[in-house]
Amino acid sequence: MKGVDKKLIKYVNSNIKTIYNSNDYGGHGWDHIKEVIKRSFELMKKFDLDVNPNMVYVIAVYHDIGYSTDPDNHEQVSSDMFLKDSKIKEFFNKDEIKIISEAIVDHRASLEYEARSIYGKLVSSADRAIDVKNMLKRSIAFQYDRHIDENPTINEVIEYSFKKLFSKYGNGGYAKMYFPDDKYQNYLKKMNKLFSDKNVFIKTEMDIFLKSPDLQIRLCVNKNLKEYIEDNIFPEYAKNEVAHGIEHIKYVINRSFEIVIENKLDVNLDMVYTIAAYHDIGHHIDSFNHEKISGEIAYKDNYLKEYFNNDDLIIIKEAIEDHRASSKIDPRSIYGKIVSSADRNDSVEQCLRRSYTYGKKLNPTFTDDEIFENAYQVLFDKFGISGYAKFYFKDKKYDKFLYDIRNLLKNKEEFINTQRKYIDKLRKNGKI
Repeated sequence: MKGVDKKLIKYVNSNIKTIYNSNDYGGHGWDHIKEVIKRSFELMKKFDLDVNPNMVYVIAVYHDIGYSTDPDNHEQVSSDMFLKDSKIKEFFNKDEIKIISEAIVDHRASLEYEARSIYGKLVSSADRAIDVKNMLKRSIAFQYDRHIDENPTINEVIEYSFKKLFSKYGNGGYAKMYFPDDKYQNYLKKMNKLFSDKNVFIKTEMDIFLKSPDLQIRLCVNKNLKEYIEDNIFPEYAKNEVAHGIEHIKYVINRSFEIVIENKLDVNLDMVYTIAAYHDIGHHIDSFNHEKISGEIAYKDNYLKEYFNNDDLIIIKEAIEDHRASSKIDPRSIYGKIVSSADRNDSVEQCLRRSYTYGKKLNPTFTDDEIFENAYQVLFDKFGISGYAKFYFKDKKYDKFLYDIRNLLKNKEEFINTQRKYIDKLRKNGKI
């Protein structure tokens, strides 16, 4: 983002980025915005466009911000939200504000008229897909969200996806692209090859679905159960310290589904989701006995009785109780083995951060050096060659993590220096 005002970027990161946390309808969240920003500047450079980088950046940032409010008219809603933002308008003059607001409206692929400025043409072009797999995945999410009231099957979702994408990117499709670079041209060729055989298209999208934890969570978990947990259970994690907060819970949910997919486990996905969602809910009450407290909270939650019988609830309770890495006995069910395995770290960076934040919570008067020293011993006991942490399934991510962390743990001084540098970096970026 060469040439963009740093104050403008800081404002966006502090005030706009968070709005997209609740705006992932059909894949229009912050990840998509980052891609459109990247593509806007890529096309700007490729076609040597004489444009204002600050304007390009803001148009890309705001173009989908109104999606969760009104998907069908999100362009106008997004433009209106920009015009109501008095702080961001301070970076631009009156004429620039008008161009930005119009460009946001004009980014729609099916626009009946040509975008009114080069800025509208640029963001519209940057909003076009260039990655086939990513587009197919986003299309599944979009079509499911679009037809959620119909409770569609995955086959119906894929059928909707084929029709929509063919009308958009097939020969003579309506998608407008004002700056068709090589990446876009290659994308169109690949898409039209898929369109030429509908059975191949269906198989390709089905394979993507079957290998995508986030899509399976979205489509296969009972939507009412998921809404209840998101609205009533997730907020409870604000009471926990960060190592056992909502970020960790969402990680364990996702990892649980990755394990199910990789090992082709025949399990109840509603139970898998629920167990992962509740497994640390009692951590703020008593961290040393949190697994028992969390299991009891889940078992006594009357709402869950609408979805699970008593036998299921006992399995859920026991699985939560059995997830602790230091447990001397193996989990009593496959569900306990899934959540216990999913609760393990899968990257050295994640491990370094969690061991520091949790160590700080347990020992608030410790210096950083004391926390690093303690973290080394804790992680050596847990993940060293003879460590107590168990993983019950085949998993490439965990195998790589174990290899990496054990290499780091071979040298105590190197481990402490590595953790210190990483924590300093997180602290500098305001992430701890």
